[in-house]
Amino acid sequence: ELPSSMVAQFEADILAHQGKRIEAIQTLKDAALLYGDEELWNSLLWTALFTDQPIEELWNESKDRFDPNNSSAATLHTLACVKAQMGAISDAISDVRVVIQLQGGVIKSSDWLAIGMIAERCGFLDSARKAYERVQVQKEFQSAYELAQLRLKSLP
Repeated sequence: ELPSSMVAQFEADILAHQGKRIEAIQTLKDAALLYGDEELWNSLLWTALFTDQPIEELWNESKDRFDPNNSSAATLHTLACVKAQMGAISDAISDVRVVIQLQGGVIKSSDWLAIGMIAERCGFLDSARKAYERVQVQKEFQSAYELAQLRLKSLP
């Protein structure tokens, strides 16, 4: 039998695939509040980045659920993107630095998304565009590539 938190993640993935990201976010939020799973909070924030909904409220509800000293590079990448989205630039930069450290000093393709979001928020649109273009194609749903493409399309 699958853990209930995993079932909630699957349910949210199905909703998101159907274009029902707001419902997916609510499913993840309900499960995260019930199970306290950092991965669910991470998924909730990552899914929210694909919407035009303000992320601040979700961030305020979830920020204390993460342990920055024990979070994975993937989770810290999500947090960097969320912080960049909200304009917390120095915090986003700090998270990106830790992500790169955890990866042995290697900047991975998906890291360019966070770098692009930081540049975009600072008004460096050409730099943001170049960073987004460095994110390589990924096959999974709601990938960093997909989000980079959405952000590229929204740039003036």
